[in-house]
Amino acid sequence: MARALVTGATGFVGRHLVAALLARGDQVRCLVRAGSSVGALEAPGTCEVVRGDVLDEGSVVAAVAGVDVVYHAAAFLRAPWMSAFRRINVDGVGVVARACAQAARGPALVVVSSMAAAGPSVGGRPRAESTPPGPVSIYGQCKLDGEAQAALLAGSVPVSIVRPPGVFGAGDPFLPKMFAMVERGWQVIPTPASARMSMIHVEELARFLIQVGEEGERVSGEVVAGAGGEVGQGVYHFAHPEVTSMREMGEVVAAELGVERVRRVKVPPWALRGLGALGELGGRVRGRPSALTRDKVREALAEGWICDVSKSMNDLGFSFEMGLDERLRRAAAAWRSGRA
Repeated sequence: MARALVTGATGFVGRHLVAALLARGDQVRCLVRAGSSVGALEAPGTCEVVRGDVLDEGSVVAAVAGVDVVYHAAAFLRAPWMSAFRRINVDGVGVVARACAQAARGPALVVVSSMAAAGPSVGGRPRAESTPPGPVSIYGQCKLDGEAQAALLAGSVPVSIVRPPGVFGAGDPFLPKMFAMVERGWQVIPTPASARMSMIHVEELARFLIQVGEEGERVSGEVVAGAGGEVGQGVYHFAHPEVTSMREMGEVVAAELGVERVRRVKVPPWALRGLGALGELGGRVRGRPSALTRDKVREALAEGWICDVSKSMNDLGFSFEMGLDERLRRAAAAWRSGRA
């Protein structure tokens, strides 16, 4: 039985990771910001909830004490114009890594990054860990810079970095919107017609993160964001080996929901850029994150987001329980039943 700390435990990935750890019988501690709703995390016999912040070194040091592995899943996904965007996504990783280095019993650190840090695939070729990173968004650059913060302490802390692409599953913020559109007989496709993408179900991601925490390759002390040493050492690109597209996902969902005809609306790049600018402007005026920004548009207009998962599957022997389409069908069915 391991003792684990999860940051970002109230987020989408964090909630599923906590559930997977508890299902194994692990002791789980969750670092949660003051004022955040913790829901079932504080139910008897579940987690130890510690109030704090990834930018507060004192609270992080206290949370890290005595654990075997730290899963750093806390992140700020939107509003790149806000100062907190970089502080949480970059500086926060450094705070957590330093706390691990200072701990009397140094835990392993698994940083939940993003394929955005690696950048899109080019020419239809899956992007491997050994390919030098090329982020196209502010979010991707911040995630890459956060990885570098952890890598700086790789000589003192066993660090592994996991870069998932699109993550879906119960509670995800994206797919239910697509499900609702498809049910009404239409689908907006913001990506290039030829764009293909990797996806991963959140439950499989949680299982993989735990496996990396236990037996994953660690970042070399000389490797900082791919500079020096072996590029990709201790880094995993993790997704389902099957790839898809926005159109194919819509077809799978339509079949599951019994929708015979789906009208697809292709958004021209110029219009998408304009919508991104308007969405960002609205977010700035309201002073809160916006779902659509210029940063997200840069990612949407990329040629593709396919990652090479051979390292994850071969080195760690990870196996998938079902095909990607079946995962999507089950997600759509669960969404429909939840509305019944």
